[in-house]
Amino acid sequence: MKNSKKSLIAIQGTAQFLAAYIALRWYEESIQKESSDTTILLYDTSVSKDNESLFLNSVKMMAQAVSLNNVIFISETEMRDLSLNWYSKCKRKLKSKLDNIDFDSVLIARDYGSFGTQLILNAYPNALSIEYGDSFGLVGNENALKASFSDFLNRPLNILKGIVKKSYIIITQSVLILI
Repeated sequence: MKNSKKSLIAIQGTAQFLAAYIALRWYEESIQKESSDTTILLYDTSVSKDNESLFLNSVKMMAQAVSLNNVIFISETEMRDLSLNWYSKCKRKLKSKLDNIDFDSVLIARDYGSFGTQLILNAYPNALSIEYGDSFGLVGNENALKASFSDFLNRPLNILKGIVKKSYIIITQSVLILI
């Protein structure tokens, strides 16, 4: 018996849902040649607590319209609490929240600012990462969001270089003003 492919659509808003659904349909029809059992993860939405349930309901209605019923929600507060753990524990907790499903593909908007985006990609390293355009139309290669250990080590050095460069510019401008 053939196992059904499993896909995760990770979104932060309704526009991302529409773009992800289009990307999923294209992938299933053009590349995979079969439908996926799809889970939608709505995470880190940054909407007020008063509007979270309304926002979740609007995404659920959109999902039901295209016959996707498995919607999981992680609020901004839950995501912040999750981020306060060791990174390996964050990944385990995220996977637990997603019923420990081993996804074959992860569809995610190209988003440089979210802890959740990086966490989701790293929690499923063996899944095909399908990055689609976000509301600004950005699309990049699948490795752009995956951090390496050397990136972690180089960050303090890059910050120090930036401080030295800005200090040099400020000092140079100050000297020119005095002359």
